[in-house]
Amino acid sequence: MMHRLGRGNFGEVFAVSHVRTGIIYAAKKISLTIDGVEEIKMTLSESMLLKKLNHENVIRCHDAWLEMEYDPTARNVEEDDDQEPLKFYVLMDHCVQSLSDWVQELTTNPDEATSLNIMKQIVSGVEYIHSQGILHLDINVRS
Repeated sequence: MMHRLGRGNFGEVFAVSHVRTGIIYAAKKISLTIDGVEEIKMTLSESMLLKKLNHENVIRCHDAWLEMEYDPTARNVEEDDDQEPLKFYVLMDHCVQSLSDWVQELTTNPDEATSLNIMKQIVSGVEYIHSQGILHLDINVRS
């Protein structure tokens, strides 16, 4: 892993580099409980849906996988919720600038044409997702 890009409700996002190609991706790391079988099934199902999406205005999901992290020095995993041993990773395109960053820039230097273009791209991406039978339940400038 290269460096942490951010932290959200479901985990952390890191900038990572492909060893052979050098391509930079964003890797979302989500902690899951081993007992949460339904949560694991839902997360895997959602990642399979995301991998099928292919649209210029939708962040591409390239891969997703589960890993078990084992720390033999850990005394009791249950004492610290952030230390769940099961990690779910989602590998996505890395965006240099988030919509949140762009909105912040726009407030200091408003540009109506650029704003309209960005809104058209967002609507186009959401329309495509809906056409695939998927609802995005968390549309905001950070996602």
